[in-house]
Amino acid sequence: RDPDDPDARTGPTSEAANAHSAMLHVADFVHPLLKEGYEQVIVALGVDEHALTGRTRSFLRDLPVEGRVAGLHGRMVTGVGDFPKMGRSLPGSAIHLSMSPTEIRERLTDPANDAERPADSLVFQSMCLASEYDAEELDRLEELCREDCEAWADAKADYAAFVRGLAEAWQATG
Repeated sequence: RDPDDPDARTGPTSEAANAHSAMLHVADFVHPLLKEGYEQVIVALGVDEHALTGRTRSFLRDLPVEGRVAGLHGRMVTGVGDFPKMGRSLPGSAIHLSMSPTEIRERLTDPANDAERPADSLVFQSMCLASEYDAEELDRLEELCREDCEAWADAKADYAAFVRGLAEAWQATG
């Protein structure tokens, strides 16, 4: 991504690149069925990649591989910094469990990754998609996000601690 050209394309730039990218995704989905012996693979993707599940199922029909692939498609989450979305094909755009706990905390508490409008707030969107908060608590957090008050800063710090804990637990599995 070129920071001086926000309209620069990031990702596939041709039909061949699109096909190659799709095949790599399919390989990610099929490998656990073939090599690991799983009966089913469930992939979590952004809604922008909805077609990959269908392509994978079509591809599987022509392979001597047992198993099924299902997709869970969520809305796209605003990316870190100037990135329009989080995505593994956009280096530096995401928060993931392999990051250091310090980097996770910094990304979730950095004002540059937040917005007063909850729909534009990376942190609030993350809370909605990956937390233990119930609907009532999310309503309260949405209001705090709009107010951009000290209680919102505290809520972001608490959420960052939650995600750091998940990362530490995941990294401990080796």
